[in-house]
Amino acid sequence: MRIGSIIAEYNPFHNGHKYQIDQYKKIDKCTHLVAIMSGNFVQRGGPALIDKFTRAKIAIENGVDLVIELPSMYATQTAELFARGAVCSLDSLNCIDSLCYGSELGQIDKIKAIADLLVRDKDVFEERLNKILEEEKSYAKAREKALIEILNYVNNESIMIDEDFLRAPNNILAIEYEKELMRIQSKINSMTIIRKDSNHNDDSIGNSISSASAVRNFLCKDVYSSLLSNSQKIDILKNNINIISKNICSETYNEIVKLLENDIIPLNENEFFDYICLNVVREEDKLDSFFEVKEGLENSIRKNIIYSKNMEQLLDSLVSKRYSRAKIRRSLFNILLNLQKDEMEKVKHIKKVPYIRILAFNDRGREILKKIKYNSDVKIIMSLAKAKKVKYYEENIVYKMLLDFDLRSSNIYYQKYFALNRDCFCKGEPDYISLIKKI
Repeated sequence: MRIGSIIAEYNPFHNGHKYQIDQYKKIDKCTHLVAIMSGNFVQRGGPALIDKFTRAKIAIENGVDLVIELPSMYATQTAELFARGAVCSLDSLNCIDSLCYGSELGQIDKIKAIADLLVRDKDVFEERLNKILEEEKSYAKAREKALIEILNYVNNESIMIDEDFLRAPNNILAIEYEKELMRIQSKINSMTIIRKDSNHNDDSIGNSISSASAVRNFLCKDVYSSLLSNSQKIDILKNNINIISKNICSETYNEIVKLLENDIIPLNENEFFDYICLNVVREEDKLDSFFEVKEGLENSIRKNIIYSKNMEQLLDSLVSKRYSRAKIRRSLFNILLNLQKDEMEKVKHIKKVPYIRILAFNDRGREILKKIKYNSDVKIIMSLAKAKKVKYYEENIVYKMLLDFDLRSSNIYYQKYFALNRDCFCKGEPDYISLIKKI
């Protein structure tokens, strides 16, 4: 048995994801595949288009054998924290042979050189970074300049990089994955596959492979206007998904059509704008207690949210050299999900996760679970109700904090997701009822 792994969001699962899985199995010869997947909220800041159980089911139908949920505290944060939660989750299984990630050019030597600098020569990098920050307001740009200067002109190996390489979204995540593998001294080997046809944030719809951003944007085009009735929104979505059917696998197409037939509309960030407004007004005196809301951002949020008509307008009003759109979006969703700074401080430096939550598996996935139970002491959660009854839940503060946040995040998500069909709640809270997919 050779177990491979992928860190993903599958938001939604499209042809590019299928290409990665097929190429990975062909090159690495892995016989079993685990995916660590974001839950109902994702790394860019905002909700997943469709729910985690449906996305996990689609992944199993397309070559993954076991889908594990990335704890939501990490799934909704910066690339560094996202990678930390994901890599520590994989390493905690103590049976993963390899990790495969996408990159723009497939230059794994450069990715590893940058990661090595940021881990092994952290002091040298931070000294140069702080010097540049005296003149450069943008942390992201200062970080780029420091890395380029050190790697291109100081490092004896002379690994040449440029701004384009450091700004490529998949490269950014890849560097963070390698950093985490080094930081925790993981035995997991890594490999990369070049993204085919479309870049991560490319908004164009290609012949067969387009980015998840392009698929989401086209699917939701003209949908979220307050002037439209719910039936009109569903009609538009049905039309849009037919147009992009060639860009997504048949399982994704069928599942979204099924959701629409049950009055479940795919979500985007605008659907939570009113909730965020309420939370900001309710918590206006302690906005700076939320993770990543700092340096006066809390005052700007409180001021501008009153005048903004929607999420896009609010983001436009807050973007600056200091605050990127992604950072602001994540900060707003930290407020929505009530993620406190002191909570994140307790979990941000972990080297091992206390549990894994299973979302879906097949027969090969069952074999992986048996190997995890044999090799690792990580808690395997199949039933949330049972997981909260064990003594470990009360004794381990990280276990309790991560699990409670997962549940709270899911409950907030489903309030919007099932808004037009609340009969979906008739059996109870979605995370408590038996939704794990055995395929």
